Amino acid sequence: MSSTIWALIVEDDAHQLMVLSAILKSMGILCKRNTTGNNVREQARTMASMPDFIILELDLMRSDPFEILEALYEDDMTARVPIIVLGDEKWFYEQDRLRAAHCAGYISKPVPRLAFERLIQRVLDGEGLWQERT
Repeated sequence: MSSTIWALIVEDDAHQLMVLSAILKSMGILCKRNTTGNNVREQARTMASMPDFIILELDLMRSDPFEILEALYEDDMTARVPIIVLGDEKWFYEQDRLRAAHCAGYISKPVPRLAFERLIQRVLDGEGLWQERT
C-alpha cells in the first residue's frame, strides 16, 4: 500500500488504539488518533490530507457514535470518507442501523489481525464489510 493513505482512528481504549495503529503502520498507512470521540469531524477536516477512511469504535465511553456518524455525513468535506465501525458482538445486530448511518462496514471485535489488511483494502476498493446473519 502507498504511504499516502491516511486513516483517522477514533478509539478510547489505549491497548486497542495501539494494536490498530501498529497494524496500519505495518500496512504503510499513516494515521491520526482521536481518543475521546470529540470533534471527529473537525479533526478529519484539519488533517494534512483528508483521511482515506475512518475507523470508529462504537463503544466510546463519552461519545455517541451515531452523533459522530451524522456529523461526518452532513459535512460536504467528510461525507464521502468511508467509515469502518468496530464493535463487540452486541453491535452485530445493529448492522442495518449502521448501514443507514452510511458506514462502509462493520468489523466485530476482537479485530481479526491477520485479515485486517484485506478488510481495509476492500473498503479502499469501494466494497462494504457487512457480516451475514446466520
